Amino acid sequence: MATRQWVHDPLGDPKNGLVLTRAIIDTIHEPLIVLDEDLHIIVASRSFYKKFNQTRALTQGKYFYKIGKGEWNIPQLRKLLGSVISKHKVVEGFEVKLNLPYLGIRTLLLNAREIIFENGQKKMLLSIFDISEQRALEAVQENLLTQKDLLLKEMRHRIANSLQLIASILILKAGMVKSEE
Repeated sequence: MATRQWVHDPLGDPKNGLVLTRAIIDTIHEPLIVLDEDLHIIVASRSFYKKFNQTRALTQGKYFYKIGKGEWNIPQLRKLLGSVISKHKVVEGFEVKLNLPYLGIRTLLLNAREIIFENGQKKMLLSIFDISEQRALEAVQENLLTQKDLLLKEMRHRIANSLQLIASILILKAGMVKSEE
């Protein structure tokens, strides 16, 4: 298996950062992207390339919103990620739905943080978690809970009707009895 040969550290650390950065980026299981101040992709993890059907040649140096067929070009996402470096904001748990031609509609959870180096360089780490299955299970669970509530309501109604019928029969029978008891 071939290893990537980076000439410099993608995170910009001039002191021994290359080995650590390469190890982290190449072994992380969830998609991870390193962006520069202008939101150009510096490097992405293998899991990003695999998950989103991309390659290093198609992404490295490209504007984040122009990768693929423009499916990442969402105004709210652009604004949010633009504020990470410019306004020193942290993004945690931003949920976005994308219609990816090779995966269909996916629900993604994004986290982003700014990194500022001693030399003033700024980068952004962007992690992406696919929570589509989790959201689908939550929808199924919500549907089951709604059905359960409906069935309980129907059962209570039927029990009340049955009890009312029994009470009516008892009252009728009691009226037919001539005994003082």
